[in-house]
Amino acid sequence: MGKHIVLVEDELSIRENYADALRQQNYEVTAYENKDVAMQAFKSGLPDLVLL
Repeated sequence: MGKHIVLVEDELSIRENYADALRQQNYEVTAYENKDVAMQAFKSGLPDLVLL
């Protein structure tokens, strides 16, 4: 698996499209609907990149 990217996007269809496109490029993607949820996840470790 490639680098880990966290994607934060409130619009579900956009979030899914971006996540799918990144996964096709062999990135490990974790997607969240808002920054508050994403910030909680950062307590367990930081990603290589965050896209807001």
